[in-house]
This record gives sequence, C-alpha cells and structure tokens, in this order.
Amino acid sequence: VSSQSSNNFVKSLLAAQLALSLHMQKEKPKEVNELLQQATAWLKRVSSPADKARVLSEVGEVLTLRGELATADETLRETLKLQQHHISRNHWRTALTLCRLGECTAVQGKLDDSMKNFQQAVEMMSSDHVK
Repeated sequence: VSSQSSNNFVKSLLAAQLALSLHMQKEKPKEVNELLQQATAWLKRVSSPADKARVLSEVGEVLTLRGELATADETLRETLKLQQHHISRNHWRTALTLCRLGECTAVQGKLDDSMKNFQQAVEMMSSDHVK
C-alpha cells in the first residue's frame, strides 16, 4: 500500500468519523455534508478494499442516521462486497456493517431483511472466524 493511499485513507476515515460525531451532536448539518463529500473524494484515491470498506461503513451509518436510507442501503451493500475479500481477517468489521445495514433496513420498515442482517452478524461473530 502506498503512503499516498494510506494518507488518503486516514483523511477519508477521519472526515467520515467527524461527520458522524457532528451529526450525533445535532450540530452543523452543512459541515456534515462537506465532510461526507471530502470523505468520498479522498476515498477515490484509496487502493485497499479493506480501507475503502472501513470508510464506507462509517459513511453508511451517517447516511442512515440522517434518513438518507436509499443511499445508506446502497453504500452499506457496497461495503459488504468489499469486505467479502477480507472476511477472515476483519470478520468483526463485516459484522458491524451487517448491523448497520440491519439498522438501515429496519428504519425502512423491512423488518425481515433487518432480522436477517442481524442474524448474519451474530453468526459471523460466533463462527470459526473468531479465534
């Protein structure tokens, strides 16, 4: 992994986490928008699928909490696709993304889908992946 890609990953992750923090404090919605845009822009210059997935999971959480459910759903599903390649090493991150997708689908009223996501997360955390 190049240092440039690593730098962009760190900037992207920090922007996404700051966006989540500001949203949770119900502050500065304009800044939250800007941070999400920055996170997405920097993410385009990140080469590692695992790093991209980590940022996208955070972005998906912010979008869910903001009520941007269609975009959140799409973002979290994209995250899961990226995480498929690194499931044994980062099983807990995949489980977290499944929980976030479960939250998003529950808010959309898709309770069966939501329960499946949560069940997958529980199975993942209690499976052979966990050492």
